[in-house]
Amino acid sequence: MAITLSIFTLNCWGIPFLSKDVPTRMNAIGNFLAQSSFDIVCLQEVWSNTDFELLRAKVQQNLPYSHYFHSGVIGSGLCVFSRHPIQDSLFHQWAVNGYVHKIQHGDWFGGKGVGLCRILVNGEHYVNVYTAHLHAEYDRENDEYLAHRVVQAFDTAQFIKLSSSPQDISLVAGDLNTEPGDNAFHIIKHVPGLHDCQDYIKEELMTNEAVGNTYRLLTAPSADASGKRIDYLLFKPPYGVNVSVKEFGYALPNKVEGLEISYSDHEALYAILSVDRTTKADDKRYCERDAVRREALTTAISTCEEALHDLKVQQRRFIYGVVLSAMLLLVVHVLLPRVLPEGNGIAFGISGAVHLILLLAVVFCLFMATIWHRIELNGINAGKLGMQMSLGKQAAAEAPNHEI
Repeated sequence: MAITLSIFTLNCWGIPFLSKDVPTRMNAIGNFLAQSSFDIVCLQEVWSNTDFELLRAKVQQNLPYSHYFHSGVIGSGLCVFSRHPIQDSLFHQWAVNGYVHKIQHGDWFGGKGVGLCRILVNGEHYVNVYTAHLHAEYDRENDEYLAHRVVQAFDTAQFIKLSSSPQDISLVAGDLNTEPGDNAFHIIKHVPGLHDCQDYIKEELMTNEAVGNTYRLLTAPSADASGKRIDYLLFKPPYGVNVSVKEFGYALPNKVEGLEISYSDHEALYAILSVDRTTKADDKRYCERDAVRREALTTAISTCEEALHDLKVQQRRFIYGVVLSAMLLLVVHVLLPRVLPEGNGIAFGISGAVHLILLLAVVFCLFMATIWHRIELNGINAGKLGMQMSLGKQAAAEAPNHEI
């Protein structure tokens, strides 16, 4: 018996105080979804609980089941709406996700990861729905988050591989912040054996910095002519079952009706899939897919090794920072009372401010050289060892790394 599933995904660009026109756009997104016929909707960057409740209220009639994945300081930004009952949910937070002191980027505060909703369709078919939003790429030429994103990709791929059932279809939707040629995308696609809906049509759909998007020049002033593809709809067929892509394309027009703004700085995608359990499918490209998987993991291991080397260099710099800040603090503590006049309120304020800045510098550098260093070291090392195991290259016995 064949079943048809329709799925929608969109990065809503709902960063409080930073994203443009959020209330107007969230209303428009909610109004569109309320009139839609999608079975499953996956949204990213819904950072505000107020926005989530607004969307939930608007789509209550046709998408009565919903789940928000709470995580980190401000929430993961991920949520799922469904026409069918959500039976179970699970969130896997990634071990590495940017830096706490990179406030201008903010990825760490979202506690990012991959969310899973297990949905029961028509009372008899289970569907595993995964949604994720990987760490952003802020500078492609000098990507300081490359290793983080590669480890996130592998964690996501392993999570899908180990939590999906061979009897049920799995759907993966989200902003993966990786382009089709990037190693991180090859890992997500080939480690769990996913199919990309894009492969079933001729035209490549750009989903960020796309021509026609009103926020294109605002978010990416140097965007190239066509934009880039970083949002995806992927699926993993049940074992031996034929799944066909009936439709795949953009889900929203360029602009909100009656307004001169787009729904988001990303483009929404939709797909209609047919799952036919009466016909059998055989993956004749298994050997080719496995070769891509092995090459992607080998490259990812090299990326992790380079990152682990860079971590040692960064740790030494922070240790130097501790020593230098402590020495300056001592010098200032001894010399300032001799230079500044006693009993002067302004002089006392200057002295206190200098002492506080240097003390904070000592604490920050000490934190980054010890606690944060261990967190990042363990996260990347865990990813690397998992990749080696997936390739069958892990040693029989490995001693834990206690290096500080």
